[in-house]
Amino acid sequence: MKEALLGWTALNLLPEIGPIKAVRLLEYFPDPINLFRKKDKKGLTGIPGINLQDVDNILKFDLKEAEVELQLAEKRGFKILDLSDPDYPPLLKSIPDPPILLYVWGGLTEEDQLAIAIVGTRLCSPYGRIQAERFASSLAESHFTIVSGIARGIDTAAHQGALRVKRRTIGVLGSGLLEPYPPENRKMMEKMASSGAVISEFPLRIKPERHTFPRRNRIISGLSRGVLVVEAGIHSGALITAALALEQGREIFALPGPIDQETSFGTNNLIKEGAHLITAPEDIIVTLYPTLPFPKTPPAAPEPETTSPDKESEILALLSRHHKSGIEEIASRLNLSLAETGSLLTRLELGGKIKQIPGKQYTLFPP
Repeated sequence: MKEALLGWTALNLLPEIGPIKAVRLLEYFPDPINLFRKKDKKGLTGIPGINLQDVDNILKFDLKEAEVELQLAEKRGFKILDLSDPDYPPLLKSIPDPPILLYVWGGLTEEDQLAIAIVGTRLCSPYGRIQAERFASSLAESHFTIVSGIARGIDTAAHQGALRVKRRTIGVLGSGLLEPYPPENRKMMEKMASSGAVISEFPLRIKPERHTFPRRNRIISGLSRGVLVVEAGIHSGALITAALALEQGREIFALPGPIDQETSFGTNNLIKEGAHLITAPEDIIVTLYPTLPFPKTPPAAPEPETTSPDKESEILALLSRHHKSGIEEIASRLNLSLAETGSLLTRLELGGKIKQIPGKQYTLFPP
């Protein structure tokens, strides 16, 4: 067992020591094992921001706890990267408050330096789910690693989009790796770990709590060169990720949505505040490529999507006959994929020709 990693793990296990305090401690104790070996009470007391309770917790900490944590991670096949590890993601390391430790299920690679975060509400509409999967698939095929949380809704759709085209995706948990949430995404996480990674800064047995998810969000944006918000209400946690991304100097992208739909209030507001309005994956590629700091063959932009006026007319005719229909019914009747149907409905809705009504149905506007 490496002595250095033992010190980093112990520091991460300390109660009430978040990333900001940890960085302060590291300024005085670059090798964290010395925090626990030297028992330097006087030296600890003089560190700005470190209170007497913190000092007491450090002096009383039993290194056997860190040994057990490392043994458990090894047994489960998880990697642990500390801030000094050459494999620690350089983009994440550059943020003001990087995690001092990352637990990794799967693997991180150099490819992940070209990453885009896709985030949004858990309570997404069919439109949001389809667009999240569509953008994730197209960007993944253009060699972007997809990054998101592992929540229900938009997060799940983004990962599924990348997995569908067999490309890399990284999920960031708001809990320890042994307490994944939500539990129904366990199978998806196994697939992600085999072709990408599931990561967390939290010790293995930490359960998800309300305060752990906002803390996780800085990692999602920190790993990425830009953040795409697909759907978000005015109080959505996805807007926290966007705000953190802005502080970290990342590009913010937002997908426009119906002005009377609650899940679009946040995204439409982001656009009003200066986020990039995007309607196709190539919009993101064109914006991000000039900002890349390393020489790289430009990722191939997906072919711009063309919309057939005939298909739009068929949808309008169908709604005229049936008055209202859901996206699945429209796709089935016109023999279209859900992604193509979602794109057509979005264009018609933005053009003021149709509207979404309660029950996730579409009707002509005005009727």
